[in-house]
Amino acid sequence: MIMRRVEETSKGCSGIRRSLALGAACLFAIACSSSAESQGGGGGGGGGGGAATVVAYAGTYEVPVPAELQAAATYDVAEIEWVNAGGVVSLEYDLPEGLVGQKIRVRFTGVAADGATSAELTGEVGTATCAIAKATVSCNETMSNLVFQPDLTVIEALAATEYAGPAADRLDVAQRFQADPIGIVHIDLSKQVVDDNPGVDDH
Repeated sequence: MIMRRVEETSKGCSGIRRSLALGAACLFAIACSSSAESQGGGGGGGGGGGAATVVAYAGTYEVPVPAELQAAATYDVAEIEWVNAGGVVSLEYDLPEGLVGQKIRVRFTGVAADGATSAELTGEVGTATCAIAKATVSCNETMSNLVFQPDLTVIEALAATEYAGPAADRLDVAQRFQADPIGIVHIDLSKQVVDDNPGVDDH
């Protein structure tokens, strides 16, 4: 009789120990899950907030030409990305379709200290020398490595809606730009048009 009671008591204690161990394991799993959620869940913005916000502005593109073609040599540019993050400057945008007749995206990068009034940028297509003011940025670009064939059909069609003068003027500017791809991009910092989410690359 005494032995049976001892055995029953031992079994009861063993069951209690198993229950306690199971409970502790459950509590540990819950704690780990909560910790993971607090570190990774709801963390929109990505990368611990280290990515720079990409902002685009409206602007214009100007091609240096003789006086008689100047009216035809200025183009609206809907979105020009200009970012200065930690002293690293980047300039990125699509050349006007009314100038090249197709999608050509160019990008330049360089360095500029806070408050700098100028910056020298480089890219695959060439170089850009930028004058930086409070409300505007103007970059003189020399794109020696830009090789393309302008789509004159597209340029002529766009000239009908973008330019008040004869389409022949726009075709002349396009051919001059193909032969010597230099121009000036003007950025109006008061006309912000895009504020992308940090860490999201649309290109």
